[in-house]
Amino acid sequence: INFTAATQSVTESIGTATITVQLSATSGKLITIPFAVNVSSTATGGGGDYALPASPLIIPAGGTSASISVTVTDDANFETSETVVIDLGTPINANAGPNIVHTLTITDNDPPPTVAFTTTASTNSESIATFTIPVSLSASSSQSISVDYSVTGGTATSGADFTLTSGTLTFASGIITQSISLNVNNDLKDELDETIILTLSNPTNTSLGANTTHT
Repeated sequence: INFTAATQSVTESIGTATITVQLSATSGKLITIPFAVNVSSTATGGGGDYALPASPLIIPAGGTSASISVTVTDDANFETSETVVIDLGTPINANAGPNIVHTLTITDNDPPPTVAFTTTASTNSESIATFTIPVSLSASSSQSISVDYSVTGGTATSGADFTLTSGTLTFASGIITQSISLNVNNDLKDELDETIILTLSNPTNTSLGANTTHT
């Protein structure tokens, strides 16, 4: 008994991937073939990235092959290619051949997300003390994503009107929103409204979206 191929690659939009096991000759006996997922697999089972039928495979008397149908989940996450490694166990009424390990590679079909400010402008009183400005991804990602931010303009004075240093936002796997926090100085001056212009730059594992500045 052998897998007909040691590897195959499918996109996650395929729906069902078929892995075939074949006998070298016809048998007059029913053949039972246990199988299991190897711990080296990088895809998540149980419907996360894929789902498998229950072991074992059965080849009836007179049959020559059987198939494992892998249900592939077409999610909206941007992710690297992932693998499902299946090992055949000791068959009943047959001998194991040399090809008893099959690696199914699932390639992603989702474009990388973009990162941007959720709005281009916001307003608040200087009495707020701390002002938060959200930055969001257009979709979830299984990869860690980062983007730099800095103050690039405005009429407010750093140190006197607000406090914010340049920094980097990091989006861990599955996180789609982070926030930039700046401290606002509530002084006693009667003054005009003032602005702070923030700009995003240097994205990693993503690209910049439409709203790269926020006032």
